Amino acid sequence: MQPLYLKHQTRQLDQLAARTLGINGFELMQKAGAQAAATLMDLTQANPEAPAGHVLVLTGNGNNAGDGYVLALEYFLAGQPVAVWPWNAPESLSPDALTARQAYEKAGGTLLPQAAAGQAAAKSWQADWLADALLGTGINRPVTGDYARAVDWMNTQSASVFSLDIPSGLDADTGQPQGRAVKATATITFIALKPGLFTAGGSDYCGDLFYADLDVTAETLQTVEPAAWLLEAQDMETDPLTRARDCHKGHFGHVLVVGGNSGMRGAAVLAAGAALRSGAGKVTVASPAPGRDAIITQRPEIMTADPEELPRISGTGTVLAIGPGLGRNAIATRLYEQSLALARKNVLPCVIDADALTLLAEASTASGKNTGKKTDKKTDTAARLPANTVLTPHPKETATLLGSDTPGVQANRLRAAKELATRFQCVAVLKGNGTVIAAPDQPAFICPFGTAGMATAGMGDVLTGVIAALMGQGLAPAEAARTGVLMHALAAEMAAKGNGLIASDVIDKLPDLLP
Repeated sequence: MQPLYLKHQTRQLDQLAARTLGINGFELMQKAGAQAAATLMDLTQANPEAPAGHVLVLTGNGNNAGDGYVLALEYFLAGQPVAVWPWNAPESLSPDALTARQAYEKAGGTLLPQAAAGQAAAKSWQADWLADALLGTGINRPVTGDYARAVDWMNTQSASVFSLDIPSGLDADTGQPQGRAVKATATITFIALKPGLFTAGGSDYCGDLFYADLDVTAETLQTVEPAAWLLEAQDMETDPLTRARDCHKGHFGHVLVVGGNSGMRGAAVLAAGAALRSGAGKVTVASPAPGRDAIITQRPEIMTADPEELPRISGTGTVLAIGPGLGRNAIATRLYEQSLALARKNVLPCVIDADALTLLAEASTASGKNTGKKTDKKTDTAARLPANTVLTPHPKETATLLGSDTPGVQANRLRAAKELATRFQCVAVLKGNGTVIAAPDQPAFICPFGTAGMATAGMGDVLTGVIAALMGQGLAPAEAARTGVLMHALAAEMAAKGNGLIASDVIDKLPDLLP
């Protein structure tokens, strides 16, 4: 895993990096610009039959602009066609950026007229690549004025866009555009990785992401406590799942899936099937729907039970997965409350998803958990989660649980996941692009894997089954959540069905990720 840092931390790391390397700020800027130029040259020359192409660098007034001037100078000295289109007067530049501009001018580099006055010259330049050095990671307000015009202009051009450190206008903490942001073909980020590059819309705005550590060591970075961690494929905790040959199904957990109400039986089947494919020894679906034995025709390895049998079979269960296809009627409410009571009685870990999350949110509001009102015993019990619980909401469900709205959750996914984990004293898995995993008093994690094809029915049910199976095999809730999210996302990538991906495709790939 790799550390992720917020905006205020990256400023601290820039200063720390310069001190550690024994260089000043301008020399660090030179390293960044030179690395950006080398990366862009590699990109432009990836096709040996194509010309290197004209590069137009758009610069603002901060150190990000200085990186752009250094890139332009590197191109110019290499004999490559390059021009700079400044969107600020020289006197507004930071001191280091001004030094970089002066070096470019002294060498004889081409400068277009400033801001909108240079548009005709920019058009005649016919750039193949636009280097975005307008705004760096420090932006904390909506992009307006000339910068807004520059961003809009870049987004309407046919040329490819290469952003330095972060696409201009993208919030480095949240992955949300500040009103508008550059849609880059590729981005190179320096020294520290930022959460906003990997969650919400960050990856869509960044395009292909390159990382340049500028010779700053991991030890130096870790002198600043990361805001979160970026998961890597090797972070799956699969070693505990290795099996001795002398084993039997009782060693690997009994997952009880509570759900599959009328018209939604498939959700329970998907969760149960995913649990089996993730190594669960036994899986039982407790479904209130009539004709539940039809589940066996879909996947004969699954056992079924009447909800009335839950008190008995929960004594043999290892983990409860509550919610896939549970529904919202009176039967569902009673089954949800019964399941939580049994989990407390039998000390069973739980994964709660889908309709059960809505029932939890309703109980939380009624109990005063979200309002501060006086509680009564029944509603408080329904809102109080058993120990070792994992919640797996999507953004809308998270908003309901937090008494917020979906835009509010998406505006800062890292913060929302942490708040959810703290409020409900559980492991929270905020699904979506750059899924966030958080637990009380622990660092948060972001998963950068998965595909847009996962935006289809049943994917959340599969994730519920995977995490439940891992918990049933002995992984702690936080470990199971991280490993389950990784397995789910990587299995989807392996299925490689594009936008035709369905949840069952992911289930079929899960065994390939197990030891």
